[in-house]
Amino acid sequence: MYCVLVDYSFSSAVWSLILTAPIHCRGSIAEQVMQCYIPPNLLQQRNKLIYILDGLRASLFEFENFRGKKVELSAECKDLIEKNLEKVGSIIVESCPWVAFEQKGFLGEQFVLEKGEYPRWSTWTNSQSSYCLLSIRPLRVDSADHKLHLFENASFAGRKMEIVDDDIPSLWVHGFQDRVASAKAVNGTWVGYMYPGYRGRQFVFEHGEYKHWNDWGATEPQLQSIRRVRDMQWHKRGCFTVPDPAPKPNPNPNPNPAPAPAPAPAAPSATAASS
Repeated sequence: MYCVLVDYSFSSAVWSLILTAPIHCRGSIAEQVMQCYIPPNLLQQRNKLIYILDGLRASLFEFENFRGKKVELSAECKDLIEKNLEKVGSIIVESCPWVAFEQKGFLGEQFVLEKGEYPRWSTWTNSQSSYCLLSIRPLRVDSADHKLHLFENASFAGRKMEIVDDDIPSLWVHGFQDRVASAKAVNGTWVGYMYPGYRGRQFVFEHGEYKHWNDWGATEPQLQSIRRVRDMQWHKRGCFTVPDPAPKPNPNPNPNPAPAPAPAPAAPSATAASS
């Protein structure tokens, strides 16, 4: 997978060249751009946006359990209906984190999708206030490190909480109230939830400043849990921990196994010894 850091002063012609190139060519083009335009020692230090230019893959299915009409995506889609997909029942994310939206044009309720399989709605959200998913785009990930500042009031005022390389299932447990009215995503990409335990509506925090809760798509300043969004560039398994497989039976068992050792005789009790 290739990544390139791009700022707003970057040549639009070069940027268009990369995005319009065939997917299998984007990696080599991105690598050349990185070598020509961006000093290697500044790749992680400069305040840029990071775009995954090669290997973006997500498959959306009409029905649960990956059945029905299928749409494969390698870039953002502002309107899935234009791709003849009017409903989404299951999703497979093969690489890079994505965020889907309830409405067209990346509006409405948000659903974060990291690498993995989502056979039904309940696997990517427990809010379920709406069963609409009409647009989707890749998430911007700027760093393997994660740092986030939360503020009690708008415009970065009031009490402040700093989170560094950690997931917080309950802000209350860490001594911070559920009112979060502004935030600064210093490093990494985050997803916040209305309720503890990563439940309720989701809100994405990509690198940048959010002076008001409306900036992250909320209608009220309520946030009670928050976690890091992982990207397979640095975290090969994403956020999904693959359990160790159960031990398999021996296909060629020993027909004459050794007998189990006899148990050791019990030690005499103190009463028996005294008698």
